[in-house]
Amino acid sequence: MSGFSPDSVSPDGDHKGSRGVRWARFLRDVLICSLGAYGGPESHIGVFLNRMVSKRKYLSEEELIELMALCSILPGPTST
Repeated sequence: MSGFSPDSVSPDGDHKGSRGVRWARFLRDVLICSLGAYGGPESHIGVFLNRMVSKRKYLSEEELIELMALCSILPGPTST
């Protein structure tokens, strides 16, 4: 996940990652995913695949699955 770099700033002062990701848009997408992903891990994967991989292309499908697997081995609410 080297796409997000808080150090890079575009000439107009807008903070962007190295892939040109706007932070406001990214945070809005995360909010939409977190509010709309009721129904357990299967629902989360579907919503994240649709929004973060297919529509916005923040991650590849392999990167998302790897991050979901990492989170599932952590104890507590992060596992869901």
